[in-house]
Amino acid sequence: MRVSKLFSDHAVFQRNKPIKLWGEGEGVVSATLNGQTAYTVCRGGFWKLSLPPMQAGGPYDLILKDSKEQIVLSQICIGEVWLAAGQSNMEHITMLTYDGFEDAESLGNNSNIRFFTVPRKTRETDSQKNWHFEAVEPAETEWQVCTPEAALHFSAIGFRFASLLQRDKDIPVGIISVNWGGTPAEAWIEESAFFAEPELCELRDNYYNILEKLDLDEYTKGVDAYQQLMSKRIENVSARSFAEEKGIEWLARTSPFEWPTEPPLGPYSCRWVGVLFERMIKPLLPYSVSGVLWYQGESNVHNKQYYLKLFSKLVECWRKGFEDDLPFFTVQIAPFGYAYKEGCTQLVAQQIEATGKIENVFLVTTNDIGEKDNIHPLNKKSISERLFLAAKKEVFGEDVEYCGPIFKKAVLEKAGTVRVSFTHAGSGLRSNGEVLNLYLKGEGGEYKPAKARIEGNELVAWSPEVESPTEIKMAFDNTDVINLYNNDGIVAAPFYSEIGR
Repeated sequence: MRVSKLFSDHAVFQRNKPIKLWGEGEGVVSATLNGQTAYTVCRGGFWKLSLPPMQAGGPYDLILKDSKEQIVLSQICIGEVWLAAGQSNMEHITMLTYDGFEDAESLGNNSNIRFFTVPRKTRETDSQKNWHFEAVEPAETEWQVCTPEAALHFSAIGFRFASLLQRDKDIPVGIISVNWGGTPAEAWIEESAFFAEPELCELRDNYYNILEKLDLDEYTKGVDAYQQLMSKRIENVSARSFAEEKGIEWLARTSPFEWPTEPPLGPYSCRWVGVLFERMIKPLLPYSVSGVLWYQGESNVHNKQYYLKLFSKLVECWRKGFEDDLPFFTVQIAPFGYAYKEGCTQLVAQQIEATGKIENVFLVTTNDIGEKDNIHPLNKKSISERLFLAAKKEVFGEDVEYCGPIFKKAVLEKAGTVRVSFTHAGSGLRSNGEVLNLYLKGEGGEYKPAKARIEGNELVAWSPEVESPTEIKMAFDNTDVINLYNNDGIVAAPFYSEIGR
């Protein structure tokens, strides 16, 4: 009898949702947990069953039996289970963030928090280590109880979100970390769904062109050689040693060793369409979870015009696979000096648009934590807190604010002023001094600096150089500072819009 390593000692199952189990075996299979038992029959050597929803509690034993053997898993809990997913900013481990060591020490000794790390691989046979902030080996796949040491090596956002949620609800919390630095949204979408989407035909054709010219045997040899070299290069890498010797600010901005040259883009690259859905998401399906914390987008700045469609398709694929209309809590990518002009803010605009067009998708703003020369901002604590507040509001129905002001509309008034309204304005807006990086533009003209005053939860803007403005924007360059907040102290998002009349 064999089961996924998701089903190990210390596992956490989602409360108030069916507990879905699967594996390989023979004959009649039963699962018993917390006094509840379910049965099924193996078909073709495989089985799948569900136990009924249960309230938070534990620890329990989970007993799995088939016609030949029995597996007993211990210290099983029922509580809140969340996916911490995306690319390097979600991967970023606690020890390499501000207050990481202090938070791990003060919050990390908690047996009611459990971690599961999905191994990074692009082929079933892969066994190489992968290094971004730290090596992660494929063998590290069973549930871990949170200790200060485990917390240091786990996703900083995942750990801190779990700590806040566990303390607030006083129930077990499990975080499944599924991320890979430098990966685009395409890699996390089911391949067949991506290629079938007409609006992604240009991206599809790029992949087709690569495949048409590919010598698969030579390509595979190159991938094998690269993985062997990479494993050797990072064999003795220690994130802690680098952090203690050089400091986390240095490590965030500088590679600690020379990376080997990657093979060209191909089907065994972590950036290939569908590969991470196949190798990292599918093994989780259809485990019941509460929601998804999603921090990704930096690797799509170059094709930002497709991001809304890509993210929509990703959400659709994941919800289908998990058999649940999961809420997605997305993190606005932070300001950074990208080579693509306005690339960051144009992608952010699509992230914001997704919250209006895709049901049950929410956004937290980050303009106050960005670092223009560091794509991995070290303040992960504020992001974790906003994600936690978002969960309190949108999952648990509590009256809290989690997001900064998001542009809603701009209307031209008789005096030539422009009145701007926002969602997430709460009880009102505020700014630290004059509102910065605000611009107006007239028909056929250029953007000119604008001034503004706050009137409750609206902004009134004007410029002596623009008599009849037709467009408005705020902080639309990649690293522009925003100093507009709601009264809850959460920073606004950048925006651009035509002005209504």
